[in-house]
Amino acid sequence: MSNELRIEGLSKTYANGVRALQDVTLTIPTGMFGLLGRNGAGKSTLMRTIATLQEADSGSIKLGPSEGSGQALDVLREKDAVRRILGYRQAWSFVVAKLLTDPVWWFFLTWLPDLFKKKWGLDIKKSWVHLVTIYAIITVLSIAGGWLTGYLARRGWSVTRARKTGMFIFACCVLPIFFVTRVDPWPAVLLIGIAGAAHQAWSANLFTTTSDMFPKRAVASVVGVGGMAGGLGGFAFPIFAGALLDKMGTAGYATPIRAGRSGVPRQLAVRERLRAARAASRCRQAPGSFEE
Repeated sequence: MSNELRIEGLSKTYANGVRALQDVTLTIPTGMFGLLGRNGAGKSTLMRTIATLQEADSGSIKLGPSEGSGQALDVLREKDAVRRILGYRQAWSFVVAKLLTDPVWWFFLTWLPDLFKKKWGLDIKKSWVHLVTIYAIITVLSIAGGWLTGYLARRGWSVTRARKTGMFIFACCVLPIFFVTRVDPWPAVLLIGIAGAAHQAWSANLFTTTSDMFPKRAVASVVGVGGMAGGLGGFAFPIFAGALLDKMGTAGYATPIRAGRSGVPRQLAVRERLRAARAASRCRQAPGSFEE
């Protein structure tokens, strides 16, 4: 069952005349979440409206299965139902997990070409084979996400124990990604592929926890709220990561930069030495320097 968030003709104008939302129509399907726009008030107003914290002037918001595949909640008219779902700790365990982990996957999708370019000097014409290999590894190995927990359950483990054990193992399989900037491109492909497959296997099990904890009529709504949280995290995390890389520069990919490892690091190391030499020269020439 596919889930989507549908917003139709949503508008909101505040008492001071600020028009935060004007006829917003938006369909956010599974796997493609994000909020964009120039008006910061618009985004925050939309979030408060979706969270049932304020009324809209017009429009509708549907949360749950896509049209034709089940009954969706009318967020604006069924606020109590939405709040009941959000009132369960089990719901928040899923929502927070999606908020924290979905951005990782979206970051992988957008970050890899830049990593291969800046770390190893491979543009997309050369790194495409690495990227294809990574996604092939992820596609094949992520199948283990369903197989492992099913295998443990068949051996007499409870569903909860099998699920938690599988998710713990998959979470541990992500950890070697810390070494990705210290190896050559093809070992990096293996590390990233394993991390991506482990993430997808973990995520698949996370989705199934909703059917373990909630009745059928609530599963679609809980998944929809979690998907929205994951979309918000996917929207915010690249901004944070981009700001971090802007501040750290190439050190954000490899620390320390070792000359001689490959062509690009050597060039970067030489560039840093030249920059330091120019700075030292300016200090010697500046009035009031120690040499005077």
